[in-house]
Amino acid sequence: AASPSVVAPPVQNKVQDTSSSSNAAAVNRAFPDGEIDCSTFPSDYGAVPVDWLNLGGWASVQKPNVVEVSGFNDILTVTKNECQGDNCCLEGAFCSYACPEGYMKYQWPSTQGATGQSVGGLQCKNGKLHLTNPSINTLCATGTNNVNVWIENRLSKNVAICRTNYPGDENMSIPVDAQPGSKKKLACPDSATYYRWQNKGTSAQYYLNLPGYSVDKACRWGKPGDDFGNWAPANLGVGWTDGRAWLSVFANHPTQTQVTLPYTVEIVGGNTKCRYKNGQYCGGDNYSTCSTEG
Repeated sequence: AASPSVVAPPVQNKVQDTSSSSNAAAVNRAFPDGEIDCSTFPSDYGAVPVDWLNLGGWASVQKPNVVEVSGFNDILTVTKNECQGDNCCLEGAFCSYACPEGYMKYQWPSTQGATGQSVGGLQCKNGKLHLTNPSINTLCATGTNNVNVWIENRLSKNVAICRTNYPGDENMSIPVDAQPGSKKKLACPDSATYYRWQNKGTSAQYYLNLPGYSVDKACRWGKPGDDFGNWAPANLGVGWTDGRAWLSVFANHPTQTQVTLPYTVEIVGGNTKCRYKNGQYCGGDNYSTCSTEG
């Protein structure tokens, strides 16, 4: 299969594959269902802490207060203020986590939000962490193996690439830190096997930030006037469905209309040319078809 990549090429640094296999043993380790205390973040099983959110490493903690036939309702999004000391994964809550680059969280309950809210992660029951998708006995898994999607950073500064915590609180808190000269793998969901929202297949959305921003600055929910997180200038969509990989780069409109990326993003390896440059999203044989949206 083809191997599309996304390239940021203005500065021609040598690109090296820096994707790490150091987490391979942990991320492929079967999770001991119902044995680990809720106060223990499960990094020994591949989960990657996002400490800057101040939730004990968790990406989000969702505590439904109402469980109905139609699904969960009155879902509390736990903040540091609701944590019990250092323990934020509260009894009855669903505790979401990041995975290493190239992997995605594969734990979410079959019961979801009654009004379309997504809920994901392990559940804390009787003080222990439980799998919510027990057909998968690991916390993380790769998406499709039919295609490889890589970010190559040829800039002189890092670029923080932040994936939506989905299913979960849907903040863009799942980090990939593309350092100068590095090559990082992006997880590409298979819509047939990954999380389904209202019985519809889903893909992954990444937020592309300005160069030089650290992941702890960029991979979080921002506020009006910011230029990072949900206010980042551009998005990258990645997915596999019906035997094809789908990649797209597009402006983060209407959320961010004041800031544009100062580097080029080019999708290489697909059957259609696609490039962002100088505020224009262009396709066609000679990049002759352009728009400001993507």
